[in-house]
Amino acid sequence: MGIQSNMIIFFDGAAASIPAGYERWSAADSRFLQGPADGVEPAVTGGALLHSHTNGSHTHTQDHAHSLLMSGAVTATNPLTATGALATAADHTHSAGEVEKDTTSTGAHTIICGNTATRPKRIEIIALKPSSGETDFPIGGIALAEKDISQGDWGITPNTDFEDRFMFAVSGDGGTATTGSDLHNHSLTSHSHSFATHNHANSNFGTTIIATVPHDTSPVTTAMSSYLHHTAVSIQNYGLAVLGLEQAPYDSASSLPPYRTLLTMEYNGGAATDDIPEGLIVGWIGNRADIPVGWEEVTELREKQVRVTRVRSKVGDEGGVTTHTHTKDPHTHSDGDAHNHVFTEGTTNLAARAVSRGGTVRPSNTHTHGSGGTMGTTTIITDENSDYSVSSENHLYSNITMIFIRKSYVTRVQINGLTQINGLTQIGG
Repeated sequence: MGIQSNMIIFFDGAAASIPAGYERWSAADSRFLQGPADGVEPAVTGGALLHSHTNGSHTHTQDHAHSLLMSGAVTATNPLTATGALATAADHTHSAGEVEKDTTSTGAHTIICGNTATRPKRIEIIALKPSSGETDFPIGGIALAEKDISQGDWGITPNTDFEDRFMFAVSGDGGTATTGSDLHNHSLTSHSHSFATHNHANSNFGTTIIATVPHDTSPVTTAMSSYLHHTAVSIQNYGLAVLGLEQAPYDSASSLPPYRTLLTMEYNGGAATDDIPEGLIVGWIGNRADIPVGWEEVTELREKQVRVTRVRSKVGDEGGVTTHTHTKDPHTHSDGDAHNHVFTEGTTNLAARAVSRGGTVRPSNTHTHGSGGTMGTTTIITDENSDYSVSSENHLYSNITMIFIRKSYVTRVQINGLTQINGLTQIGG
């Protein structure tokens, strides 16, 4: 049964039991088997052990506010005293300070995507080629088929691990089934963002009410209210507050390369006497122009890998992709590190009042609250729709190409007592 040089068959036994007349095709070790593109000669390696993705940098917006923290001693000029002397004015208050909100952007950050292997479920086999010249198909050798071509000592591989797995050539023993996965994900580095340096608009801090103040022995009642004053000015910029770490997760993406599903056929004869059945598929690592007579390329396997099955109804199933990307999930960040803005307080003078004894105009009311104060962060809310790009990448694991060729089917027709085989009339015999 002619298996010629440059033909590749498969074996799921121990390396020590490689059939006589065959040797390991070591170029395939640690690689998946894949058909080449149209017009490309075989035995080309490709793919990689690992892959990662490139992510674009992205920013967030956040809305945050500050509360007012006043500092310093409270002093005032009391307009109701005859002398205009300074006196502590502990009997006046300020309404709650309201500081205008400020929306600002965060510094850009690129999420780093970790490398990952994307190997699907696989069955480990040894790729074999004849040691020299043409030789018989070996007992225990495995080939492929597009339908059940069981006959004589040929049958579907009894090894139940040849089911929904890709063939993966190994340098050791064959026959090991590995779990793998149809999908994969990547580890992503946690990342944070720094605030862009930002400021706040000037803000009034509420109304001052001056209560009743005694004068001499007769109380004189007055109230100075509804005067807005104490305008915070020169609020210092503050940057580099950090938003909390966040991984910004991906969804899972395919690990499956482009594939076509085929049956695995095994020769289990007591002796190598049966002819190779029509439709049997083996690998070819020679040039296309040198494919032997009686064999033809299985064009449906160009740029595809073989996913094996023992179930007839699955034959011909296709799927998988060469490149993929990941859909990013929206992500938020926890509140940033608390940070303050320091401001210098401005003073608004109240107008002089014509309250007098002996026609003397009393001085205007001026008072301060120390040297100013600080405004502390209260909340930071980040935008979930923080867009960042994710590159598409090739996820083909390490592979080597071979042309998959099938033993041509023979068409026999009886015409007028003569037999035509593939359109040629057979004379005699």
